[in-house]
Amino acid sequence: MDPKVESKSGGRVGTSGASHHARVAMSRLLEDPSREPVGDQRLAALCFDASMVDLGVSFSLRAAAAFRERGQTEASEQSLAAAERHARKMRPEAVERLANERCAGGDAQGAATLLSVAAAHRLTWGHPEPALRLCVEAARRCEDAPGLSRTWALA
Repeated sequence: MDPKVESKSGGRVGTSGASHHARVAMSRLLEDPSREPVGDQRLAALCFDASMVDLGVSFSLRAAAAFRERGQTEASEQSLAAAERHARKMRPEAVERLANERCAGGDAQGAATLLSVAAAHRLTWGHPEPALRLCVEAARRCEDAPGLSRTWALA
């Protein structure tokens, strides 16, 4: 089967073009405020399957916040857990956003752990100042976070 798809102009677009179009379409769906949280969970899963991790995180966070506002904490937790499974592939900013949502849901330990992951990402990419800021924030939220001592040592 040919991995190319038809474009609007009738020409052939390679796989990277199809990926770009999928990313643009998902971004437009993310801008639509009328989405239901269950739909956002499904869109997040599709994004994760297509290696569009940052978009998947955005959909997961939006679903988690909507579920939390409705008092559906178990569903909110499921959305966050789905995103956290991809934390190692995320940009540090996405991990920080996930940590902030964890904190908003009352899970300081989970937030601190995610901040430690984001700090390790920052250090890996050669950004020690933001990594140190994240370590301080993680320590403020919860001193016994797994991996926090390792991240402090790296910083």
